[in-house]
Amino acid sequence: MSLNSFNIDGTPVTVTQNQVRYIVNSNTAQTVFGTPFGNAPRNPAGAQDAIQNIGNFTLFKDVKVNERVALQFHVTMDNMFNHANYTSIDPFLVDAGLTGPGTFTGFADPTMTPSVPRQILFGGKVSF
Repeated sequence: MSLNSFNIDGTPVTVTQNQVRYIVNSNTAQTVFGTPFGNAPRNPAGAQDAIQNIGNFTLFKDVKVNERVALQFHVTMDNMFNHANYTSIDPFLVDAGLTGPGTFTGFADPTMTPSVPRQILFGGKVSF
C-alpha cells in the first residue's frame, strides 16, 4: 500500500509504509492501511530529549575592611562547561519535516530549540 505525503510547497509525494519512520494513529492510517493504528510507538527512542548536562559554579571571597565594613566579591558561571542544553523537543508528529530558521518546529529534533550558552557574572557587595 502507499499513501500520499506532501512536500512543503504542497505537491503530493507517494510513499510506501516502508519508506516512512512513523505513521500517525489517525483516520488517514485507517483509510490507507485498514487500521487506525500507525506504527508510532510509545516513547520512541528517537523522540526523546537530549541529555541535560549543566554545571553551575559560584565562587566568592569575603574581605573585612574594618570592624563595621565588609566586602564580598563573587563570580558565578551558569552552564560552566558550555554544553548545549536544548530546552525541549517538538513532540508533535505532524510537525515532522517542518524545519527552518526561527520556526522551532521539527518532530524529535532537539537542535530546533534554543540552547542557553555559558554566562559569567561578576559582582560585589558592601556590608556595613
